[in-house]
Amino acid sequence: MPAPRVFVSSTAYDLGLLRGQLRSFVAELGFSPVLSDFADVLYDPRTHTHTSCVKEVPRCDLLVLIIGSRFGSEAIVDAIADIDLEALEAMSTDSSVLKEVDRKLSVTQLEVLKAIEGGLPVFVFVDERVLHDHATYEANRHQPYVDDMLFASISQPGSARYIFSFIDFLRGRLANNAIFPFAKIEDIEAQLRRQWAALFQRMLEEERQTVAERQRIDKLSEQFEDLKTAILTTIGDAPTRDVARGVLNFRFLIDALRGLDIPDFRKALEAGATWYEIMDAADISLPDGVLCLAEDTGSRERETVILERRNGTRLRSRMSGLRFRRLPDEWNQLLGLPPAARLAIYDALSEVRGFGPASFVAIPPAEGQSAYDEEPF
Repeated sequence: MPAPRVFVSSTAYDLGLLRGQLRSFVAELGFSPVLSDFADVLYDPRTHTHTSCVKEVPRCDLLVLIIGSRFGSEAIVDAIADIDLEALEAMSTDSSVLKEVDRKLSVTQLEVLKAIEGGLPVFVFVDERVLHDHATYEANRHQPYVDDMLFASISQPGSARYIFSFIDFLRGRLANNAIFPFAKIEDIEAQLRRQWAALFQRMLEEERQTVAERQRIDKLSEQFEDLKTAILTTIGDAPTRDVARGVLNFRFLIDALRGLDIPDFRKALEAGATWYEIMDAADISLPDGVLCLAEDTGSRERETVILERRNGTRLRSRMSGLRFRRLPDEWNQLLGLPPAARLAIYDALSEVRGFGPASFVAIPPAEGQSAYDEEPF
């Protein structure tokens, strides 16, 4: 049975005993602990051990960070290259630790940054003695002598700055920025029990809300179908019913095409112009003028459609790539109706308040070109 994988990130030299106890605690909860010093990480023979540790993080579901008295081993350049530091800078109000010219990051810090980059929940615990000295450092951080100060809680001279700056980064995060002090392993265990239990309860609550919302949507859809059926049954003759059905079935299609400001669109509709002729009238050459771009929305990748006119101007579609692909078939279905019915559908939709060119938004050419990797539609 699959279980959540919990990556425990910390220095090993000073926290070895604590790591062993925490590993047992995580396993007793039914989770799968992942600790580099217990052979839980694949040390790929083709890469450095630092890189292997960093690459193991995205395969986990949670990360627990323990900050003690040591900075640890400085990470190699190849391992740092695996982290998108520029994106991480925007996630905290204090990202100086990532920007400094003499930036130094430990393997432990890289593991945490990789977890943040991948959206993993991170639970941060800092030795209360380190937090006490951190407050002293903060009070003197603008003094020229601050980097020469010795702190009782920091065992490696000269490393205090890098430890304290990383704490500032974590505390300054725009989300998931809680930091818990600890004096003994029991403090960590008690806090994790409470946090994970509350997180599980919140997920169950949100799932119930999602189910309830889905049921409300299904009910509204049924009511809409009932209303649509009731309206159609009150219409006397068959041609009028066809027009009413067309208004319901082709509203999205007509709305999208009106957004392209096609000259003499009504005449083209009446004449039965092909989809290629419609795109040509909109000054878009197929397929080169239709760009389908990959957009990462966090939970999944979504295709965004951008139409490029021959003069270089671009229009971003509000619909997905999948929805856009349906338009040619819908257009052919609309052409299957008599010309009079097509025009009646168009005229009826044109009178609907709020109906109009809102399906596409004009964008500068540079925006469409730089945000994603372009591929022909």
